Amino acid sequence: FIPSLGLSVYPMGVLGNIGFALVTTIAVTRHRLMNLRLLLRRGLAYTLVSSFVFGSYGASFGLVFVFTRSLSIEAWILASVGTVLFTSVFIQPLIDRVQTFINKIFLRERFDHLSALVEMNENARDISDLRSLADDTVQIVRRAMQSDWTSMALPDPSGTRLIVIADTRDGVPVVALPRNGAVASWFADHGKSLDLRIVESDPLLQAMSDQEKRSLSRLDAELLVPMIAEDTLTGILILGPRLIGGGYPADSLSFLATAADRMAVTVENARLYAEAQREADERAVIAEIGRVISASLDTELVYPAFVEQVKRLVPFDRIMITALDEERDALSPAYVGGTPISGWHRGS
Repeated sequence: FIPSLGLSVYPMGVLGNIGFALVTTIAVTRHRLMNLRLLLRRGLAYTLVSSFVFGSYGASFGLVFVFTRSLSIEAWILASVGTVLFTSVFIQPLIDRVQTFINKIFLRERFDHLSALVEMNENARDISDLRSLADDTVQIVRRAMQSDWTSMALPDPSGTRLIVIADTRDGVPVVALPRNGAVASWFADHGKSLDLRIVESDPLLQAMSDQEKRSLSRLDAELLVPMIAEDTLTGILILGPRLIGGGYPADSLSFLATAADRMAVTVENARLYAEAQREADERAVIAEIGRVISASLDTELVYPAFVEQVKRLVPFDRIMITALDEERDALSPAYVGGTPISGWHRGS
């Protein structure tokens, strides 16, 4: 059209076509505009499985035809039906193995995601050690997502902040995010993963405090995934940059959402278990203290037994029990236990 107007476009037309081809290639391969890679991988996977199935049945019918072609039609039909049943029974385990092998090669991301979920379910059966469970989970997520590193933040003892308790890196950053801060509010409004590249453009995140900004900066993360159980933020999965490709694709985000939801339920169950265990320990300690006091009024026996039971609930290095001195109308040390301090002793 343009040359018909008397305008010369050479060599811009050639250069324009080359530029268009480059832009299209980048859009398809890097930004998954047409998802051709996924289409090819799934197409090849289904083609190989189908070829194996049809090839197996075809080979079976071929053998039947070779050995029964001299028989009657009725015998050939019976042999064919028997071959189909026989092949269906014995080929199914082979098909399962072939499918697993092809999934590992052509659908590796999805296969890794499903395997990671199975492994997480196995680990979630033991909720007695939450820290060990968190360490195992971040390792599983890092492998499945092919991220540079992964960490997990859970509530501190006060319940007001989220602190990092598990990290695949050697040096764990000291980071605390408020449970009522801007990030938590963003999770409450959107209920999905937060790509930290939008922090500068999101109005809600721009209003975060300076302390929260410094915490996010120390994390140097790329993606935050909320762990929400019963509309409560119980933790955050934190991921660094992805080692392969740019950013995390939609199927990876879907896996992360599922993994975070399951982990949130596990964390809540672990918290309830810990509370129940602590209450049981408190009752046991109170019962034991009552038994010791009722068995003897000798303070030389009662005080050490009391201190031993208190240490089960409140770990300490040194403890002192004071008693009222009626003559001086003041409190004076009655018992001192724990780690000795040089220069300090009872009565000093």
